[in-house]
Amino acid sequence: MKNRGFTLIELLAVLTILSIILLITVFSISSVISNSKNNLHNTQMEQILRAAEYYNSKEGTDYSVQIVSVKTLIEKGYLKNDEVKDPKTGKNIEGFVLIKYNGKKYSYEYREENICTSDSNDVSTTPGTKYECEVKDSTKHNFYILSENEDDTVNLIMDRNICNDGLPTDNTHSCTYPWYDNGDDNYNNGTNENGPVNAMTVVYNGTKDWTYIPNMELNYEDEGHIENSSYGYGKIETGVNGISITKSDNTESATITYDYGKKLKARLPKLSEVMGDGANCRIWESTAPNQNKDTCASWLISYLKTSDYSSTEDRLDNILGYWTLSSSSKGLSLARRVDYVADIYDGDVEFTIRNSVNMASGVRPVITVPASFLSNDN
Repeated sequence: MKNRGFTLIELLAVLTILSIILLITVFSISSVISNSKNNLHNTQMEQILRAAEYYNSKEGTDYSVQIVSVKTLIEKGYLKNDEVKDPKTGKNIEGFVLIKYNGKKYSYEYREENICTSDSNDVSTTPGTKYECEVKDSTKHNFYILSENEDDTVNLIMDRNICNDGLPTDNTHSCTYPWYDNGDDNYNNGTNENGPVNAMTVVYNGTKDWTYIPNMELNYEDEGHIENSSYGYGKIETGVNGISITKSDNTESATITYDYGKKLKARLPKLSEVMGDGANCRIWESTAPNQNKDTCASWLISYLKTSDYSSTEDRLDNILGYWTLSSSSKGLSLARRVDYVADIYDGDVEFTIRNSVNMASGVRPVITVPASFLSNDN
């Protein structure tokens, strides 16, 4: 009997079966490799978070929110270099760990970017340096460096005013508020001896959900009262239950009570900050009205109404300025604001209307964050 060879159809069938077996094998091997890399990546993330937890136990602060870079964890010996190479990409892991404290326990979250990033070539704390900060999940606002503190923290001022609902002002969403309001429609009846109750209430309400920003400790003595003891209030400070404002005779003016679990995240700017190096604002004087005009740095007034009341794409057509924490030393009904003509103006504490148009002062939040929150994109 003759040996018969394979027919073409049989050969094709064998090749098809072998191809299927090969594909299954390759897929299985690739899946094993991928799973192995994923497992190694997850292990490295766990090591990074454990290192951050150990770092926090040794060097952490009492801030409600902290951040530490993987680079810092390596430099300080909490991680080894070989523990931070991403097996998926072969590149070093260069992210950050966000550390949050809710009053009972800490949580640790790895993130690729820092809280505040700049497109400059270096990480600068020079007043006027712009950063984009993620204040809460998926919400970012632009800020400028305003001043530095001795404890390695920096103060940043948002690039525009904010409303009580937490939304920034623009030409479609505008808001102004009195510094203090005694509840009567005659705006010149208010007195600055009660402090910035309304303005600080708006700051608190508009920023209390900024979960990526540390809680703020505030202990501010009214600079207006210090300058002239005949006017102004005493102090504004944070406490366990709220923000306490006292009159100059140490009697209580008001308490802005915290919502449950939500403490102070931001404040109004201090007079000394907007008059400081790099900010350069000067107080307008009626005896020499042009002497201190146009002194404020552009980043402090760039979005306010133009000096000739015209509207532009970048200038809000109905915001004259924003309040500071300071009362005025020139009258009982006045407080100081940064004004649209680039100076510091003494505005009536209840002033919210001009020519029947809501076109007065609002609030511009200032946050305080550790310098470690700042990075550049380069």
